[in-house]
This record gives sequence, C-alpha cells and structure tokens, in this order.
Amino acid sequence: MWQNKIQLLWESIKSANPSDLICRFNDPITQNLTNRTYSDLLFDFTKLDSHFERKQNLKIALLMEKSYFSLVSILFCLFKGHTFIPIFQNSKNSKDIISLVSADLVLTIKDIESILNVTNVVSDFTPRSVEPFETAYIISTSGTTGKPKLIPISYENFSAYLDAIYPIVKTSQKFCLLQNFEISFDPYLFDLAATIFNQSYLIPLPHVQLRQISKQFETIQEEIWISLTPSQGDLIASLLPQKSWNNITHTFFLGEKLKTTLCKDWISHFPSTRIFNMYGPAEITVSIFYHEYAPKNDNGDYVPIGEIHPNHRYAINAENELLIEGPQVFKGYLDGPKTDSLFNTRDTIEVINSEIYIVGRSDFQVKINGRRFQPEEMELFLKTLGISGIIVPVTRLQKRKDKTHLVFVTQDDSVQVSDLLKALQSRYDIDFVPKRVLLVNNYPLSQNGKIDRSLLQEQVHLTEPK
Repeated sequence: MWQNKIQLLWESIKSANPSDLICRFNDPITQNLTNRTYSDLLFDFTKLDSHFERKQNLKIALLMEKSYFSLVSILFCLFKGHTFIPIFQNSKNSKDIISLVSADLVLTIKDIESILNVTNVVSDFTPRSVEPFETAYIISTSGTTGKPKLIPISYENFSAYLDAIYPIVKTSQKFCLLQNFEISFDPYLFDLAATIFNQSYLIPLPHVQLRQISKQFETIQEEIWISLTPSQGDLIASLLPQKSWNNITHTFFLGEKLKTTLCKDWISHFPSTRIFNMYGPAEITVSIFYHEYAPKNDNGDYVPIGEIHPNHRYAINAENELLIEGPQVFKGYLDGPKTDSLFNTRDTIEVINSEIYIVGRSDFQVKINGRRFQPEEMELFLKTLGISGIIVPVTRLQKRKDKTHLVFVTQDDSVQVSDLLKALQSRYDIDFVPKRVLLVNNYPLSQNGKIDRSLLQEQVHLTEPK
C-alpha cells in the first residue's frame, strides 16, 4: 500500500494561519506588487475546481512564467490528480511540446487570472485520491540534443521525492524563499515544497531582477532562503557590493556542478548561510543526492554531491557513468521504451575519499583524431590558474573529412592569449590546445539559468573563418 506524500503539502496549507503570506509578487498583468495568503490559495483552488466542473485526469499545459498564478495552477493539478505540463511562456518549442503531449488545455497567466476573478463560488475544495502510476507532470528537457525529450513523472515518483526532502528542509523557523527557477525547470517544485512544508512564503524573481537582488536582502524582515543554479550564483556574486548580509540562512544550488570558489564567495557575502549542493537529472524527479557544504572538509575544486536519498541505490559502469535505481526514477520517456531498472544519468563521476564528484557529461565528450576529450576538465584546470571560460568544439568539413578543433570562449577581456596557450601546451597534446580565443559579452543561458552550450556552439560556428 503506497502512501501519497503529496498529502503533506495539503495538510500544511490547510493548517497554516489563513492570514499568513504564501506569495508576494509583481502581477505580470498590472505590474503592481501583490500579496496572496494561504486563505487566498484555498479559495482559488475552489474557483479553479468550479471552473473545470470538477473534471478529472486532464492534461493541462501551463504556458507561463513563475508567479502566484503558476504556483496555484501547479498545486491545483497535483491535488486534483491532473497532469500538468510546465512550459516557459517564451519557449521556442512550446507548440511542439503541446502537440506531443496531446494537451487537453493550454492555460496562460491571463487565463488563470481571469478564472480567479470570479467571486461567487461557495463549494469546498477536496483533493482527489490518485493511483501511484498516474502521471503528475510531464517536463521537457533538451538535454544535449536541442530537441525536446518528454519526461513523465508519476505521482509515486513525486511522492517519493517529497518524502526524501521533507526532513532536509523542515524547520521550525518561517522564512521568505527567493525563487529563481522558471516553472519549466523542475527545481521550481523544490521551491514550492520547501516553502509550503514550512508554511512560509516565496517571492518569484524575474531574471532581470537578479542584478538588483541586494534590494530584496535589505527589505525582507524574515530569514531568507534562496535556490538557484551555480551560474546564477556566479552572476549574483559578481554584482554584489562589498558588504555582507546575515539574514540569508539557507542556499540551495541545483542544476549544475558547484565550485568551491563560488561557495567561498557566497559565504563572504552571507556568513550565516548553510549551503546545500543538490544533484539529480529531471528523469529522477528534481534531485536525488544532497550535500551540505563544509568549508573545513570540502577543499577540492568542486563540491561533492553527497548522500543518495533513502530507498535508492547507485552504481558506476565501466565508463564511470552514474546509474541510479529507486522510486524517484521515471519509467521511460513519453512514447518511448521502458527504462532499465538502473537509469544511466550519462554524468561521469569520480570517487575521492568515498565522496562522489560530478566530472561532466559523457554527452559533452569530444573525439579529436580518434581520442576522447572532456572539455570541462580543461575548463577546471584553467580555473585553477584564474582563467575563466568555456571550451567549445567546432567541427568542419576539410578534404571530405570532418575535422574537430577547440575554441576557448571567455567573457574576461583581461585573458592573455600567450599565457593561456603556454599553460595549455605544458599540459595537453597540441591537438587539444584551442586554435583560437573568442571574447563574448555574455554566455547564452537556457531558460533554466544554465549556460546553453548548444547555443554557444552555434554562435561560435558563425564566427569561424570561412
């Protein structure tokens, strides 16, 4: 008999002080600063339920950015047993995704806001009992192919995730969570769960506000939690003034490898914060490993990924790729074959003193003159020398054969090309030394806040000499 841990979210909402905040946000329509309480949330569930005439098992595509309206829509779907498909409103693949999942409805922020303007609803809202095999949500990831892969996550998968993170995030202190993830990136669900488990509130931050985030630190009276990708963390740390804030108590990094240099920078600005590194691909329901950064022990270049969630196990294959088995692992891509019991993450790892470190993606490996090469390893080496950049492989047709060479892309205009080449030639074969250096104003980021290596590669191709 399975236990639906989504009930924990419902119980937390029902038992919260009705007048307590659940969300403070800039209304995307009016641009006015708006508050919503736990009482508002419960009433809005009733409005949505009435509008959809208590239909069941709908596939609802949510084409929107993060806001209170995405929050109430996703929670409504989870409690009523609908399948939601979160899509960033500016996604270039939105039409393809909506078609592939055969969505029954497509809802935007304007649609939800219009539904919630109704005031004459009097019936109560009751969650629906769901079966473990029913689909909670379908999330799209481009992976390294640039084409959307559709990942169905069942209620059993998501329930197991909630069960695992509850003891990690549960605290006696209420807080404000600054939310950076868009709804199309599943760490958004971590934000919702951590906030509601603690009957706290969140503030969705538009990407443009990252550059003014210190204003939030000054105005919020409660403890602050923040979740973000390391790329977003690097951006924020580079923009902050030389001062510190003691009200940021918890930081959660998800979505990318976490560098110890970023952790040190972060603590210099937020000396009271605890830093958590959380790892897991979307196929394994948000995250599956977690590690709390310890400055005295974590002395390598990167932070380890830590412990695996209870009731799961991992293995390492001959290619040093990480494989995972357990109740959070999905059953297979939409309209694709079932997955093996051990899911291959395609992340290559290294084990040092019993700690697991992510090395890179096996998908990112390049073959040059028949030899495999991991660009991220070179990036790490250069980082130790104070040189920051991205190694981009470029393949061109030469004499009827594909030839691959490397380009070093950087935002740092102080990089000395002669020093760069000297350092690389002392360590790498000439075939692996970048053929040129390209200076860019900004790295392209995906809608999830990660460096978009595929788009960067396209941009580099356009600059290649004819």
